[in-house]
Amino acid sequence: MLNKLRLRLTFFNTLVLTVILSIISIFVYVLMYYNLYSDIDETLITSSHQVESYVNFLQDNTKDKEIDLEKKNEYARIIHNMIRNNISYIVWDTEQSMNINSSYIELDDELLKGIRKGVMNQLEENDKIIRDLNREFYFQTISQEGINYRICTVVFSTDLQRNNLRTIQTIKTLKNEKDVLNRLTFTLLSTVIVGITLSFIGGYILAGRSLVPIQKSWKRQEEFVADASHELRTPLAVVQTNLEVVKGSPNELVSSQDYWINNAYDETLRMNKLIEDLLFLARVDSGETLLEQQEVDFTFLLQDVNEKLMPLAAKSQIRIFGDIEENLKILADSNKLRQLMVILIDNAIKYSSPNSMIRIKGKSFKNGVMVEVIDQGIGMKAEEIKRVFDRFYRTDKVRTREQGGTGLGLSIAKWIVDIHRGKIEIESKYQQGTKVSVYLPAE
Repeated sequence: MLNKLRLRLTFFNTLVLTVILSIISIFVYVLMYYNLYSDIDETLITSSHQVESYVNFLQDNTKDKEIDLEKKNEYARIIHNMIRNNISYIVWDTEQSMNINSSYIELDDELLKGIRKGVMNQLEENDKIIRDLNREFYFQTISQEGINYRICTVVFSTDLQRNNLRTIQTIKTLKNEKDVLNRLTFTLLSTVIVGITLSFIGGYILAGRSLVPIQKSWKRQEEFVADASHELRTPLAVVQTNLEVVKGSPNELVSSQDYWINNAYDETLRMNKLIEDLLFLARVDSGETLLEQQEVDFTFLLQDVNEKLMPLAAKSQIRIFGDIEENLKILADSNKLRQLMVILIDNAIKYSSPNSMIRIKGKSFKNGVMVEVIDQGIGMKAEEIKRVFDRFYRTDKVRTREQGGTGLGLSIAKWIVDIHRGKIEIESKYQQGTKVSVYLPAE
């Protein structure tokens, strides 16, 4: 199940990244395409103005004997730069005869005449029309032998009566721009493919790492369900067995069946305690349990719990000795702190030997309070200390069952300490005793 979830997360993350990269790539391509064509169109408009100035210069100088050589050389440089930038030009007069043109034009004259005629008669569908200096520049892109050409056509009158019309067409080969767009397309596609591949690999690894806590939680839940089922199955079996014995002797008096009835009753009490603990932990896991903080007289609370548990300890010939400072006050949930101390002292009683002593120390410590529960019981091994806060874990299962324990007490105790932003530590030596230290901040 978790493997399927891991793959789903990986595919979903990869899909999201693919969509994002695709949108970015399309945006970059369209932006580059638009900028390239805008630059080309601006260049063709500039070139058209330069060609017009050049034609006017030639016409003016045909009437005069002296030619401005400096001006002529300047126009020669301009025309040379146009040719170097793959821009050619052609100029038509009213009779559609060619006045002047570039030394080399790759497009057929009839094709250019057709475009000119279409522009003049407003029949040609143009890609774009730009108005500049009271003139309209018409743009078209055509393809010939696999090569794209951008053509700018402008028609204008050379006199006030609009009798003489001149047409200037500037043509730019888009081979270089097409190469740029092709390289950009290859780069973007490569980026998307590499990004998708790395996203899939990285997403699979990260999904696996992110699922580690879920796997641990899932495993703990499975163990929790299994342990809870086992813990409930045992008392139910005991109750059922004892009641079957009573049911099998219908003629016996109730007083003669006390032993079996008491056994069943004790197990129901144990089941009730177990179910209460399970419900408490279920509320904890769902986040329903909230703190009701108020100022707590921790000195009084410790003394009160000690007094109420002394009779229980006395049954096992165990003494409880309190060493508690006066005036210990903290901001906390009184009921939960009482539950915490009952769990810790009750555990100390269960695991202590007869004729031993339990010491309860309470003192102020680092802007808070420190309480220690020290017993002289069976203690724990080093490897057991690491697991005492796990649910249903018990160091001595036989002894705990005899004492009515469920293995959930220390789990609840740790949660109470954690929710108060405190700290709980356990020190223990096997067959020598255990010390549980709890630090709780004052606020």
